[in-house]
Amino acid sequence: MHPMCFTEFLKAIGEDPLSSSLRAGEWQITNTLHEKINRLLRLYLYVGGIPEAVQAYCDQVPLHEIRTIQNEILTTYINDLSKHAPKEQVIRITQVFQSIPAQIAKENKKFVFGLLKNGARAKEFEIAIQWLLDAGIVHKVCQVSKPQAPLSFYEEYDAFKLFLLDCGLLGAMNATDASEVTLTEKVFEEYNGALTEQLVLQELKCIPDLPVYYYTKPNAKQKIDFMIMVNNQAIPVEAKVGENLQAKSLKQYILENNPTKAIKISLMPFKSNEIIDNVPLYAIANYVRLMGKQ
Repeated sequence: MHPMCFTEFLKAIGEDPLSSSLRAGEWQITNTLHEKINRLLRLYLYVGGIPEAVQAYCDQVPLHEIRTIQNEILTTYINDLSKHAPKEQVIRITQVFQSIPAQIAKENKKFVFGLLKNGARAKEFEIAIQWLLDAGIVHKVCQVSKPQAPLSFYEEYDAFKLFLLDCGLLGAMNATDASEVTLTEKVFEEYNGALTEQLVLQELKCIPDLPVYYYTKPNAKQKIDFMIMVNNQAIPVEAKVGENLQAKSLKQYILENNPTKAIKISLMPFKSNEIIDNVPLYAIANYVRLMGKQ
């Protein structure tokens, strides 16, 4: 079962008006409630969207016990794969799965096979990764060689990032304490922004048939966290939630590629500009969904 997105989570915990305002793109309303929504977003970052964990929260189960539920879900995933996957792949599947938190905590989040074991090669783990993808436990985001439409023409299959299906499960794998997540915004900067990128990807994946990639300019420091296709346009998406909100890579990208629209995700309220729109982390899925209807 797919995890709930943030707006579905809000509705599940009784915050129907907030959920409706986000879905409708009522940014003036959400801006006035910005701090409250960010607090609820941190709660979502901990609980995640797996229905069993969300139901436990609604039943007033303590947060530390929700973490126990999440760990049990992770164990179930691996046990189920172990029952059905070829025996020679079970260890490799487990190695790939358990490496994901470390992989996306790197500054360069491209999947590195050398983190699995010394001398590991892509071909050795192709089947293991495919098993995880087919089981719906992970998301794969490939790099594009050019940030041009259609992005699928420039997809590089050997350069990719792997994410979990749910932010709460990633927090469980990192053993992130509830107080670290729910009480401070610094959690969005921890692990080189891994939880932030996980959340952005997870929200984007809630939009049906939305192509999602990322872009790294060859021989340069310019990196765009995500590239999406909306209305046949290649749109760069950069997540900047820490103190440095300048998004230098995004500004350089705009100078070089002249996109019609670019998205900067942050913890700031919504603000629309001529090219770069500042979109709050909690609003990204609905912003993109509404953009596609224009």
